[in-house]
Amino acid sequence: MKGNTLDIKVKQEDKFKKNLEVTLTKEELQPYLDKIYREYQKKVQLEGFRKGKVPISLIKKMFGSVIEEEAVDKAFDEIYKEVIRKENLKPVAPATLNNYERLPEGGVKFTLSVEVEPEIELKKYKDLTVEKEIYEIDDEDVELALQDIREQMAVMNTIEDGAKENHFIVADFQELDESGVPVIGKKFEDRYVQLKADDFTRELTDQLIGVKPGETRRVKLTVEGKDNHETKYYNVMVKEVKEKHLPELDDELAKDLGNFSNLDELKEDLRRRLTEEEERKSRDYLRHAIIDEIIKQNPFDLPEKMVETALNRLYEDSEKQEKQEISREEFNEKMRANVIWNLKWMLIKEKIVELENIQVTDEDINQYLEKIARERNLDVNELKRKIQNPQTLSRVKFDLLEDKVIDFLIQHSKIKERKITKKDLEKARQLTATV
Repeated sequence: MKGNTLDIKVKQEDKFKKNLEVTLTKEELQPYLDKIYREYQKKVQLEGFRKGKVPISLIKKMFGSVIEEEAVDKAFDEIYKEVIRKENLKPVAPATLNNYERLPEGGVKFTLSVEVEPEIELKKYKDLTVEKEIYEIDDEDVELALQDIREQMAVMNTIEDGAKENHFIVADFQELDESGVPVIGKKFEDRYVQLKADDFTRELTDQLIGVKPGETRRVKLTVEGKDNHETKYYNVMVKEVKEKHLPELDDELAKDLGNFSNLDELKEDLRRRLTEEEERKSRDYLRHAIIDEIIKQNPFDLPEKMVETALNRLYEDSEKQEKQEISREEFNEKMRANVIWNLKWMLIKEKIVELENIQVTDEDINQYLEKIARERNLDVNELKRKIQNPQTLSRVKFDLLEDKVIDFLIQHSKIKERKITKKDLEKARQLTATV
């Protein structure tokens, strides 16, 4: 439809739906008709004419009304795109073709309806007052990180003596009925279990203390049923008993990890990395708080079709990744609030980008790639080659634009810092983790 001017009349049906009346003249429709006439001419066979040589006039006489309908269908997609561009509409779902009528002079008139994104007006997105939580890494955090490293580098030694508390066993568990007969299909092989004295495993641990490789013991366990607790019986056939040996926390451990000459250097590196991670979490929390406040300061509704489409897409994506154990209705109810939050932020962000002319430059991309290369010890030129993939580049630009918008909002907000304790830490992050 390039080069012509469509006759378009727009009527607002409700808050989100627009009715469009588009008139297509005979001259504008003719290219579509001509194309389909030629297609019919190639495939129609009539006695007295060679294939492909049936006169257009005869084809018009025989198939005129059918061809006109096909021409209208062919024209619709292209016309719709032109209407969307010309009227600067942002549909949230495919348009509905309500009707079309043939005009006396040979043209046609389309009537269609389309649901569009809300037109939002940001009343306040600067000078927001938001809270930033600060957690300072201390010696205890570093010591916990060192213990994690020791656990990761632990060696499991097989022992022949009887199992003790905190030992590990490798065993087959065969469920039994009350009379001691094995339950078919209820054998669980090569299960790796630590004999711990916590509430979850104490009952099993007490019955397996002293067990040796090759020994079978019958155990009784209390498990949660649908309505109450049930008693289950198992034959536990122990194959191995293992003991965990942790490496000493010394300079040798630090050297084994790589570029450290002593334990103090390792501790310094851990403190730095823990601090960087905590700063990232703090920014994530601040990001969430800022978005929450902007949504609160600029209330608006969303078209239901927009929410439904996003929920359906999210459900289908989650189905591809893992089997859904809840119905679509339960999924929608669970995820609806998060989807609405994300959709509102998407629209607000687009508006801020427009108002403040925020852009991602080549320099931004280069700085990002250089930072990633430094942090991960990668070749920056190799990263630049990989990013030439359109999808990868689009994703990088999307993330960088998000960061630039958040940076802008932080710079133009009143940030109140609040120090939090270890006790507050997990609770403080829960909200961020859900979105």
